[in-house]
Amino acid sequence: MNLEVNFIKGEKTPVVFIHGNSQNSTSGKALLEFFKEKGHSVLSYDLPGHGNSLPYEGEVTMDRMVDSLKEIIKKYKLKKPILSGHSMGAMISLQYAVKNQDNLHSLILIEASNVDPRHIIESVPIIEAADTIAEIVTMIPLKTLVDKIIQDSETNFKKQFKFNFSSKPMNEQEVLTEGLKYTEFNALKKNFMAFEHFDIRKEKITIPTLLLWAEQDILIPKEITDSLLKNLESSKLEVIHDLGHNWFLEKPELLVNALEKNYSFITGE
Repeated sequence: MNLEVNFIKGEKTPVVFIHGNSQNSTSGKALLEFFKEKGHSVLSYDLPGHGNSLPYEGEVTMDRMVDSLKEIIKKYKLKKPILSGHSMGAMISLQYAVKNQDNLHSLILIEASNVDPRHIIESVPIIEAADTIAEIVTMIPLKTLVDKIIQDSETNFKKQFKFNFSSKPMNEQEVLTEGLKYTEFNALKKNFMAFEHFDIRKEKITIPTLLLWAEQDILIPKEITDSLLKNLESSKLEVIHDLGHNWFLEKPELLVNALEKNYSFITGE
């Protein structure tokens, strides 16, 4: 397993963070520092082809990503961790939780879906710059947007090094731009192919789950969030206003506030 893992041991329940597509483990800095300061063990890792982790050889599947997570939890002897993830990382967390709930304490899901959004969302709004003060909003198929992201990643990819997504507050466009530069484009493409078959809409998750959702996320609309809540038998929803898919990188203080507010629910303390 050629994955870079970052682990700091503490005395309380371990917390694992899984980043989203085209990012790396630095995306979890605010979340992990919050729990580290409260005495928890914290662990994050770079998914294959991201950060300092080598890409998988051959086909990439959700099951393979879950198996990597299992290996990490076993290697670091993490007993009933709190599992957290953003976007694709949240999908991996959910896929793991479906069959391993007895081995988890709770879940923290940031911009999560219970199905590949491409099966639900027909088109998304794209804001384009205009010569006038007004913005031009066009609707394009989500599949077209994904294909464009993959194509852009092939064009923009530079020699890989680990970009720090928590070095400063970053808006949506900045996160995407830097992600495409430093994520192996083959990994990006394979990831999109891997979660094309992701679908847990018929599953039930009973462990405590904190769901964090931004109302301006064009990739995870309210329809998907409402559907996911039906899978979660013990959940709390925190709605983030006026921000999008990567809100916690633009306003990390909002994430810290939500974690502080729901700390007892997440940890049982």
